[in-house]
Amino acid sequence: MKKEGRYKSIRQQMAITGEGVASVALSAGYLFAGHWLTIAVRFIYAIILTRYLGPELYGYLTYGISWYFAFLPIATLNLGILLSREVGRNRRKGAKAVNQILTLKLLASFLATILCGVIGFFIEGKDAIKILLVIFSFALMGRSLWLWVQSVFTAYETNSYSLHLNVVFRPLEVIFGLVVLLCGGGVIGVACVHGVSWWLQAIRGFLLIHRHISPIRLDWAWRILFRFFMIGLPITIGNVLNAWTVNGPLIFYRYYVHIDTHLGQLALAMQVVILLGSLMTLGFGASLPLISRSVSREDGKEIYFVDAALRF
Repeated sequence: MKKEGRYKSIRQQMAITGEGVASVALSAGYLFAGHWLTIAVRFIYAIILTRYLGPELYGYLTYGISWYFAFLPIATLNLGILLSREVGRNRRKGAKAVNQILTLKLLASFLATILCGVIGFFIEGKDAIKILLVIFSFALMGRSLWLWVQSVFTAYETNSYSLHLNVVFRPLEVIFGLVVLLCGGGVIGVACVHGVSWWLQAIRGFLLIHRHISPIRLDWAWRILFRFFMIGLPITIGNVLNAWTVNGPLIFYRYYVHIDTHLGQLALAMQVVILLGSLMTLGFGASLPLISRSVSREDGKEIYFVDAALRF
């Protein structure tokens, strides 16, 4: 009888582990599919833009994107990890954390947008690039809000929504960007399309969350917001420094080398490397809710995940 009970317990643990692996694989699969779609679309888009704009204007465009990417960690505060942890532990209490983290995200995004636009406007010498950086600061907030939406989908293991939205909005950005180019909109027009597309994708994501996952309401519980801020602050500082290792070279190269065609060539090479280098993050991000549940149960399965991840 003891042996049968032990074997039954082992079978139950194996079944739970198998379900967990399947859940992570499915969630990560949606994230990978959406990200690969984004990579494919951006790769094709980059080729078309370099042909239409030329290396100089394409360099300015990528410089503007790198500029606002450098401020993106300030806007996000890396709260997606915290959200996955809270929802993974308890979905009912997690719904409250969703609104609290959204409130903190809005404050951080607004601050990052102001810093991005104001600093870019005053340090840049060319008027056209000043306008470009201000437009991209507008895109920064839209993209930051989309990252919150995506983190909610990940926390609730509904990444199929992320895939569906990427399938719709990423190709639309390319289509409207090309229309603007053909109509003579130039690099400023392309930047406007970029910003608007991220805002529309974030707004659509908000509607899906409000209808199908959890009602969205701002929560101004300042003590909890401050606690979340302090939890995310060390990771944010690390991410800001990490972002500068990726985007800083292109930003400083703009002022170090005065041949703007070289800027475009470096930008294209770096974009390929950055896109490919971001893939591993998705799989680990999709696993966070499952790992949080494992830690809460104290079943030790998070150790197996860490071991497998390091080996992989």
